[in-house]
Amino acid sequence: MGWTDGGGELNDPLCDTERVASELRIAATTACRWLCDGTLPTITTTVQERLRRLVRLSAVWALRDRPANRTLLPDLTIDLGVRYHELYQLVRRLDVVKDYVSWLDRRDVRKHVFKNGREADLYDRERHLIIEAKANHRDDVMVAHGMGQAMYYRSLDQLGTDDRIAVLLPGRPGDEVVRLLWVYDVWLIYRDGDTFKEELP
Repeated sequence: MGWTDGGGELNDPLCDTERVASELRIAATTACRWLCDGTLPTITTTVQERLRRLVRLSAVWALRDRPANRTLLPDLTIDLGVRYHELYQLVRRLDVVKDYVSWLDRRDVRKHVFKNGREADLYDRERHLIIEAKANHRDDVMVAHGMGQAMYYRSLDQLGTDDRIAVLLPGRPGDEVVRLLWVYDVWLIYRDGDTFKEELP
């Protein structure tokens, strides 16, 4: 058995738990769970007075082939010759930058490249604000490093020494780090749920 013709199409039949398990090479219990928890889009039908969840074969194949269309971090570490942890931190940093720019909804906030080749993650031209992002708000040294980078960028004469600086983080750091930022007049920008908060010294 393993599949059903009832309500199915010739090239895209409805599959039961056994067929899903066979196609994905997983245990039947896992296939059953995926049919119940929404991992696979199901069609509910009644067979011999029993409620059954079925799924189109095309949806099963889409789930099976999904990893093949992705570049996985472990593969990239080999291709680029970098450690997994470094790549993971980079992806996290880029993610918070992308989400912050989307939240601001302004096109003038973008990466800035200096004449010496150094790059600030973001530069807000309207507010004259240099923003350096970091991947981990719980790592005090990493946050301090971001502050130092932003200070260095401000010292370059291309933008002007009157520009303000900020650190962009995926969450709010501890109070000791916040005090450090305030001492050096550094803005704190961090993700807070689906939004971002900006705290000025």
